[in-house]
Amino acid sequence: MKIKVLVFASFREIAGGDTIEVEMEGSGPWSIADLRKRIAEQFSALSGRMGSTMFAVNETIARDVYIFRAGDRVAALPPVSGG
Repeated sequence: MKIKVLVFASFREIAGGDTIEVEMEGSGPWSIADLRKRIAEQFSALSGRMGSTMFAVNETIARDVYIFRAGDRVAALPPVSGG
């Protein structure tokens, strides 16, 4: 299964575009935790940032236990700092 992930801010710069496609191995089911691991493996420049990245699925913040379904819309929300 391929999961298309929208990326923003620094992730967009690293990815060189608005989205990344993540190839999930095996037959699933896959969770957000699995997605974090696959992104880190497939996109080494993002690997150090996965621990603090939040994910939204279908416009709702998802916890690591979320199980993906066909057609889910996924967005990676990089950590934000400010003052």
